[in-house]
Amino acid sequence: RSTDGGASWSNVVLKLPGNLKVGADPSVAFDGSSNAYMGGIGFNRGGPSGGKDGTVLVWKAAGGNFTGNENPVVVAQGSRDVFHDKPYIGTSNLDGAGTDDVFITWTAFYMVGPYTTGFPILFSRSLDGGATWSPPQQVSSDIVTQGSVPVKGPGGLYVVWYDFGTFSNASLDDRSDDSI
Repeated sequence: RSTDGGASWSNVVLKLPGNLKVGADPSVAFDGSSNAYMGGIGFNRGGPSGGKDGTVLVWKAAGGNFTGNENPVVVAQGSRDVFHDKPYIGTSNLDGAGTDDVFITWTAFYMVGPYTTGFPILFSRSLDGGATWSPPQQVSSDIVTQGSVPVKGPGGLYVVWYDFGTFSNASLDDRSDDSI
């Protein structure tokens, strides 16, 4: 972080839970009360097929100042069969109640042996400042997707992502739905 307009920078290493050894794919959002939220994944490097146990995590720093003492909340637990990847976090006062919701989207790679069987976009939301999260909900209509970004827009919450279809052409897709 920088407190002098970018003239100098400091950093901090955030905690990973349990036996997770590697953190990746950070994204940061601030709520209206100056709390910072960082979304990312924790995983372990594994064998020739790459990482395993990709788990979606969210850290919260009151006042926007991460110290390295924050414990992450697990939003979606990874496993040998599911690797969660590329989470992106956002905040917004979605319901007009005066407090910001925190939301995160990511891609879930479903594995069978060494092969990927699908990778839809999932969504989860916290209504209590990141302490607890809703069960993941699939929001993409296609299972060949990646790179989701949630954002509040006119009429609700929008999620945009790349839809790779047949892997030959990428297109931009989106979903706005009052149910998410």
